[in-house]
Amino acid sequence: IIVLFQADIRRALARVGRGVFPSVAKQEETQLAEEVARAAQSLAQKRVGALFVLERETHLSDLIEAGTTIDAAVKRDLLVSLFLPQSPLHDGAVVIQAGRIAQAGCILPLTLREDLPEGAGTRHRAAVGITEESDAVVIVVSEETQALSVVVGGVMVRSLDGAGLREVLRDVLAGGESERRAMAAIAGKRDARAAGRSEGPAGDEAPQAGRA
Repeated sequence: IIVLFQADIRRALARVGRGVFPSVAKQEETQLAEEVARAAQSLAQKRVGALFVLERETHLSDLIEAGTTIDAAVKRDLLVSLFLPQSPLHDGAVVIQAGRIAQAGCILPLTLREDLPEGAGTRHRAAVGITEESDAVVIVVSEETQALSVVVGGVMVRSLDGAGLREVLRDVLAGGESERRAMAAIAGKRDARAAGRSEGPAGDEAPQAGRA
């Protein structure tokens, strides 16, 4: 008898993929990433926290607590407005599906890991949690530090500026060899930081990467 826990089943389904949305044209994908990056920068400057989830092949409907349906084009101004303190949806995540803003105010599963980088908050735990069980790409804006982070496959790249965010998004969303190179670079920086901690104090590094 083989016993699988619910989380194990979800991870297995995520690896196989439960469906592929109609492909988004390369130019549109580039523009989408730019709108998200601009929104993240704007929110960081305002010290407003945010959580953007870009769905790829793994359907997220069974992994998140659905929020309010938006179904709108991905535009910086709309993304910013959804996270401003006066918005009733600002506490949750915005989910982007098939190149459109699908929902806002969504609740994501939190990771149970205890080895998150120092200073990681609830939004970072949620970003890691959803990417542990899917192939989603998540962008986190920290209201405390104004730092931008990208999380993929439970791996977090932190302390990004606007240019760094665009570079990581471009490589990850390109998929294939570009994504593999990006993730290998992230893992390499993570390992270098771990080695530095074992050898003693080291200088500041940016961006910071860590296995969450």
